[in-house]
Amino acid sequence: MQKALNPYLPPKEVEEDTFKITYQSLISIATEGLKLLGLANGGAAIALLAYLGPVAKAGLTPNLVLPMVFLATGLTACIVAFFAGYFCQMYRLKYWSLQDENWMRRYKLGFLTMVISVLLSIVGFFGGVVLATMRLAG
Repeated sequence: MQKALNPYLPPKEVEEDTFKITYQSLISIATEGLKLLGLANGGAAIALLAYLGPVAKAGLTPNLVLPMVFLATGLTACIVAFFAGYFCQMYRLKYWSLQDENWMRRYKLGFLTMVISVLLSIVGFFGGVVLATMRLAG
């Protein structure tokens, strides 16, 4: 006796295509997110430097070293996350092709590095912006 098909589940071919498309879109979204983090941290640092020029000529010198350190850390963490993401994909492909658990361990370590770097980049951006705002307002 044949098992009844669930009308709510797509056929296997559609599932595979949907999986591939979803995976590709997730990679695209992650890439764009990293670009956004890099642009935000770098842009904020450049904006602070551009602001400091005329202010320093007027004789005012707010201490913006710590906000710049936060933004530079955020930008560096974004770069680390980009490379960790690249190596994650490479390790995952090696695992799929060789079925060697060492590659899966490397993948997990790279993924953890990437997640921590992204979070550090976000903290760097918001920390730098908040500190800069407090120093310039106070």
